[in-house]
Amino acid sequence: MNNRKMKKNNNLIHRTKRLSNVAIAGLILMTVFKILMINIGGDSSITYFSVAFELYFFTTASLCASISYTVERMTASRISKGYFKNVLTLRRTATVISAILGLIIGSLVYLCSNQISVFFLHSTMSAFSIRISAFCIFLAFLSAPIYGYFQGLGTMMPSAFYYLIQRVIAIIAGIPLLIFYYRYGLKVSKLMNQEEYSAAYAGMGGFIALLSGLAIGFLFLFFVFGSHNRQFKHQLTKEVMETKESWQRLGRGLLQSILSTGLQGLF
Repeated sequence: MNNRKMKKNNNLIHRTKRLSNVAIAGLILMTVFKILMINIGGDSSITYFSVAFELYFFTTASLCASISYTVERMTASRISKGYFKNVLTLRRTATVISAILGLIIGSLVYLCSNQISVFFLHSTMSAFSIRISAFCIFLAFLSAPIYGYFQGLGTMMPSAFYYLIQRVIAIIAGIPLLIFYYRYGLKVSKLMNQEEYSAAYAGMGGFIALLSGLAIGFLFLFFVFGSHNRQFKHQLTKEVMETKESWQRLGRGLLQSILSTGLQGLF
């Protein structure tokens, strides 16, 4: 028993170290990305970008973490008992719930982009970036149950690579996108006789780069999930006993845990 506890503690320490290393790498890459934006689009562009990014972070950090944690915990408990069919139902239910939450929150952010921008900056210029952040929110919610599922299986590698891919692709795509939208914004500024359009479009280009990173990260998770799914189908034949859980019961449990944990994180 002591050896098992020691192994579990060692695995937890290693997983925590990996996540902390990925988090540090992500912060460094994000800082590099912001420096590039300031050099290309100016100080105003980072202001418009930051309003949208703070909104994106506020809406996804707590709730997506809550989704991944809930799916991880519920997956691990059923896998340990050999209830593979229940895990299959859990995966599908969690994906549907997460997609619905992402769609609702993303739609609200998109539709209220002008009002949000005016509330924070007394200007609608940040609305360009906020509208793109709505799509980022939806993709973040779609990805959360997938990497949460893998964490429930005891592996952090998909999560780690997912976060790194996001940041790396954002930087690679960010340079050409920032230049393109900044130059496009200059043309709009001349037509509208207002200088701030160049910075606003540069901020939007930065968020499109983030959206590209999220999309590639989601495709990576989907590819890994598809490869794993072939092996998982073989495990379905190894069901220990028939203890089938309905998607309604799992859905209620998921929603209660996601909302309670997520709201605690927000407030």
